[in-house]
Parts: sequence; structure tokens; C-alpha cells
Amino acid sequence: MNSFKNRLLILIVSLMALAQGVTMALALASIRAQVRSDSVRQLVDTRAMLETTLTERSRRLHSAADVLVRDYGFKEAVASADQVTIQSALGNHAQRVGADLAVLYSLAGEVISANTPQLAVQARHSLRLVDSEEQTAAFAPFALIGGHPYQIVLAPLRAPQVVGWVALGFALDRALAQQLATLAGTDVSIVFREPGADSGIISTLTPTPAHALAGTTTFGSASAAPFLVTLGGTQYLALSAPLRTQGGSLQLIAQQSQDAAMTPFRQMRMALLLIGGAALVAAIAVALLVSRSAARPLNMLVKAAQQIERGYYCESIQVAGGSEFQHLAGTLSGMATSIREREARIVHQANHDALTGLPNREGLRERLAALPPGEPFSAVMLDVQRFRDINASVGHLVGDQLLGKLAVRLGQLGGGALLCARVGADQFVALCALHDSELLHRVLQLSDELRAGIVVDALRLCVDVRAGISEWRAPRVSVGDFLRQVDVALLQAKEQDTVAVVYQASHDADHRRRVLLVAELRQALNGEGLSLNYQPLVNMPDRAVVGFEALLRWSHPTLGSISPAEFIPLAERASVLPALSRWVLSAAIEQLGQWQRLGLEIELSVNLSAADFADGELAARVLELLRLHQVPAAQLLLEVTESAIMREPQLAAQVMQQLRMAGVRFAIDDFGTGHSSLAQLHALPVDELKIDRGFVGNLDQSAGNLAIVRTTIELGHSLGLKVVAEGIETPEVWASLLRLGCDLAQGYFISRPMAAGAVPEWLRGQRAQLTQAFSVAEQAGVVASLRGRSA
Repeated sequence: MNSFKNRLLILIVSLMALAQGVTMALALASIRAQVRSDSVRQLVDTRAMLETTLTERSRRLHSAADVLVRDYGFKEAVASADQVTIQSALGNHAQRVGADLAVLYSLAGEVISANTPQLAVQARHSLRLVDSEEQTAAFAPFALIGGHPYQIVLAPLRAPQVVGWVALGFALDRALAQQLATLAGTDVSIVFREPGADSGIISTLTPTPAHALAGTTTFGSASAAPFLVTLGGTQYLALSAPLRTQGGSLQLIAQQSQDAAMTPFRQMRMALLLIGGAALVAAIAVALLVSRSAARPLNMLVKAAQQIERGYYCESIQVAGGSEFQHLAGTLSGMATSIREREARIVHQANHDALTGLPNREGLRERLAALPPGEPFSAVMLDVQRFRDINASVGHLVGDQLLGKLAVRLGQLGGGALLCARVGADQFVALCALHDSELLHRVLQLSDELRAGIVVDALRLCVDVRAGISEWRAPRVSVGDFLRQVDVALLQAKEQDTVAVVYQASHDADHRRRVLLVAELRQALNGEGLSLNYQPLVNMPDRAVVGFEALLRWSHPTLGSISPAEFIPLAERASVLPALSRWVLSAAIEQLGQWQRLGLEIELSVNLSAADFADGELAARVLELLRLHQVPAAQLLLEVTESAIMREPQLAAQVMQQLRMAGVRFAIDDFGTGHSSLAQLHALPVDELKIDRGFVGNLDQSAGNLAIVRTTIELGHSLGLKVVAEGIETPEVWASLLRLGCDLAQGYFISRPMAAGAVPEWLRGQRAQLTQAFSVAEQAGVVASLRGRSA
């Protein structure tokens, strides 16, 4: 009995009482099913008995009708048209056989006489006679006359030929229903309906369920089996039989109350319930007795589990009781120890970087919050430049080893950093007890050492870093604001392309401006503010304008005109650039279509970014825009930088080939500043090279730039490409490019970017003047005058 198993056996015995209750419930269900089965059988027998009774009544009517039509005196009265005798004979005969209806018809179907004048009139409209004696079998045995159901028989009157028809009928009334119900032992209802009228009912039921039955009865074929119907809140089992009827529909329904059918079994049900209740009480008593002995150790185990739930882990849990309780207590103790160790690991993993073992961002926050107040500290956030390229070139394993060495090196920063953390894939934060100026000096030294190279797995890797520095002075800002300051300083270092920047309060304003510009740039895509200006490209040999380049402009409602050099990099970092490119493509091709309809046969250049080639729908979108605005594909030229192509060269080549096959042309923008190879350049479907403005601007003053431009022009021509020089601002540069054989020119010397509405007038002036200038001096003069007109 000391074992919990034995106590469990006692509990199982007590559950037998519950099983007994279930058994009694099943017994009650079986009784209910048996009652239902008996009711079904009784209703089926009742319907057969009712149909037999009605058939017997019909036979009596036929016998009575035969007696009447064979009566010689009745025939003589009919032959002599003695209405008094006919009326008397019909009435007497109907009274003798108990018929409620007696009617004499002529062969034409007219009522000659009836036992009551009213029935005579109603019967004439309700009954449909047969045309011959052979059709009497088709005569419906029931009829609705005057809104009341009758059982009808029809007999021919011969003298010796058929001279008329006699109809006798019994009324189907409540007395008949009561008689049938008495014979059947169930309630009986007769439901009828004349065309165009509501259903009527003659029933042994009380008025409320009777009216409900009349409203739910469907006239048609007999139901195959009894059905349940709820009438006046009481459930009945019903069985119907349709009766062949003239002048409407008639249904004979037998129904039995299920409550009444259960009456004989109620005492048995009560006895079973009492037995079941007693068994349940006994089971509860047994359970209470068992629980007294088992509850004490269980309560102790519950309290121990609650302590574990709150995070308090005791070394050992001791309980009194059976061996099962002892085993459970030991299991709980082991579980508490495992949970404590696992939580410690989880907390460490949540606050530390798995690769370097350094605290992560969350761990850094906790460590910073725990630092003693009053002492000056400075933090540096270090970002490894192009770390993805390092991983791609030497593999992730070497990249991970490099991060480990960087973590060690940062831990030595400033004679030993107070704290070092890895807060991103390629970002570290080090906290030192130095002023920001001292830390800046140490970071610059570290940058020089990293550029000289770090040996990793027999490889010397040159690492370029950017750093943001901030000093945590008193009164201290919050930990979040301090880390934000370091992050803002790092962002400034990246934008200024310098090794390190010390945080200044003014940086916050710059940061807020960048955040504001990114947010409002998204809104400008869906509203107003963005527009395109167009800068012409001139064919230098014949001085004809061949096209324009679409240049994006943004006019901010409060900040005024925002330079593309400012908002384009922001858009690229905030992943807005793809949406911006889609807007530019749509607006530029739409404008090109408008010029096309004005008769301006010009080309238009549109810039694409590296992100555009990652869009799998780029080619389809461009072709759809050209089709929508009815622009020939050859009039669109897409400019792509070398760096954009080299980021995903295979994908870029695939997209360019798709558009090139449709007729769209391509130009390499800022050529000379990227790192594309001649083999890759030759494999791309390129039509033009655009020399970067950095080589063109001071072409007449720099021999090096002159050599680069000359080589680029010769290279482009040898590859069958046209060469475009952008950034022409002086007549001397124009003249130099003419001598070098440059094909196309673009720059402020020709025209500043202009609005779309100014393009037609500018073109007319150019075609009238520039094409007539033959010498270089004349061309430069005309270009200068046109530039003044467009400025």
C-alpha cells in the first residue's frame, strides 16, 4: 500500500463507478432507440390499418350506391324526372347508409339532384365525372367539395342504358379522425389543400401542433420511412400517405408523440439515474480518501516546480511518500540543474557573438549600462570595407579567421580596450579609457597597420576600415544615444571616404536631414517634386543634335532643389533606387513618345543602376513602356556604369541582350573609372562609350588626361563603338575633342539641362545656326550662343 501503484489501483477501482454511469447512459440510449424502433413499427402498421379502413369505407359506399341505382322506384322517378321523389330517395338513402353527400348527375355532368342544395352547387364545380362506364376505375376516390374533404364513389344509373351517375360520399371530419386514432393508437391528421388556398387540417392533435403540421406538410408521394417533426415544442414521429383526390391534394398522416412513447420507460430511467448517481457519489468518496494520502507529496512537488518556473533552482528536492514520488523528485532536481545550465548558455549566446566570443550589440548595451559613472570613456565603431569581397575571394573560413584576428587587435587598442564587441557582420565596437582625440590617433595607426596587411592562413590580407568615434562625457547621454552617436560618426566617415570621424553635434543635423530626405523621397515617388531635365548630345562632325540625356531633378517643398549627388546615394542605401529608376524610365519614355508625336526624331539616354539589373522584370518593363507610348526601341539608349555591370556581369549581359534584340541601344557611362576588362567589354552589346567628365574637364591643360581620352577614342573606334565626351565646358576642350575625332559631345558648353517644354525651341535654334558653322571657331561661337539661350 506504500507504493503509488497500489494507490493508483484504488483510484482505478473508483473509476469503475464512472464506468457504471457510462453503462447506464448507454442503457438509456438503447431504451430510447428501442422506443423509436417500436414507434416506427407502430406507425407503419397504423398506415396500413388506416388505408385498410378507408378501403372498407369505400367498399360500403360502393355497396350503398349499387343498391340505390338498382332500386326500380328510383329509376322510374329518374325516368319521369320526378324531382321530389328523386330528392327524397337520395336523402333517405344517404341517411340510411350514413353518407354525407348524395348527388345525381346527368350524362352531360349536370347536377340533377343532391341531398342538399348547397352541396349540389359545390359538387357541380368540384367533381370531374367519367365519360364511360369503363373509366370508373380512374375516378379519384376522394374530393374537396366546398373546402372540405370527402370520400366519394361513383355508380352508373342504367335504364337499361346509362342515363346518369350517382355519387355517394362520406365527409372526412374530426369524428372520423378520432375513430381512426382510436383504432390505431396514434394521433391521426388529414391535411388538405385546394388550389390557390392555404392548407387545412382535420386532426386529433391540439390546435397549435395541428396548425404547425399543416404548415409543414409537403404534398406528394408517400414518405419511405417515418420522419421526425417538431410541432408546438413537442417532437413527433410521423408517417404520411397521399390520397388520390379531385379538386386539390389530400394527405393522411399518422403521428406519435415521442414524449408519450417514453412514458412507460420513465420510471426505469429514473431508477437507472439513481443507481448511477449513487455509484458516482461512491467513486467521489473513494477518490477523496485516496487524494488525502497522495496530495501531500504532490503539493511539495508542485511548489518545487513553481520555484523552478520562477527561476529559483534548488540543488535537491526531498519529498516523503512512495518510491514513484522519490523518483519524480530526483527527476525534478536533475531538470532544475539542466535548465539552470541551459539558461546560462542561452543568456551567454544571446549576449555574445558565436564566432569571436565577444559581446554582441545587446551584450554591449548591458556592459555600457554597468560602467561606473563619472569616468570619461570613448568608443570607436570600426567597419571593415568590402568584407563581402574578401569572403568571396578567399572563402568564408579565412574571412572568419580574419574577424578573429581583428577582434584580438581591437582588444589591444589603446593599451588594452575596456570592452570590445562585435555588433555586425563586419562591424566592431571598442571602448577605451581615452579622450576622443587620443583614440582617433590610435585608430589611424591601426588603420595604417591593417592596410599594410594581416597574415591569415599564409595569406596577407590588406584591410581597409572606416571608423566613427564618440566620447561619453558627463553628463552622459543614454546608452542608446551614445551608440547612435558612434554610428552617425561612422556614417560620416563612409560618406567623406576618410578613415575616421569624431562625432560632432552637427552630425545629428546631417543625419536627420538624410533620414528626412529618404522618407520624403518615397513620398515624392507617389506625388510631386520629381522631374526630368534634358541635356543635349551633339554629333561633333556635323554639329547636329542627335539626342538628349534624361537627368533626374528633385524640388523639395521646403528644402528647395536637392542635388542628385546627395539624394541618389541615399536612395541606393535605403533601397529606394529601384523604385526611382522605374519612375525615371516611365517618365522618360512617356516624354519621348510625346516628342515623337510632335515630329521630333531624337534619341533619349536614360541611366540604369546596378540594382536595376537585379530586377527580373526590367526587360519586360522597358519593352512594355515602349509599346505603350509607341516609341521605336532604337530611339532609347540606356546608360550603364562599368561598376554596375561588373557587380553581376552575367546577369547584366543577359538583360542587355534581351533588350538589344528588341532594338534598344546601350552606352557604358563614366568609362575609365571602373575595372571592366576588354574581353568583357567586347562581349557586351554596347553601342557607345562615355568618357568620364573627370578626364574631359581639363583636357586642354593635362597631358595625362589628353592621352587617356585619345586612347579611349581609339579603343572605342577599334571596337566599332561611338565615343561620347561629357562635361565639355570650354571652347578649347570642344576644339581638342574635334581634333581627336570624338563622335558626340555633351556638357554645359553646349547647353545646361533644360525642361521638356524648352527642347523644341532649342532644337529649332540649333538646327538653324550650328549646322551652318564650318570652322571650329564658328562652331564654338554658335554653341556659346545656344548655351546662353538655354541657361
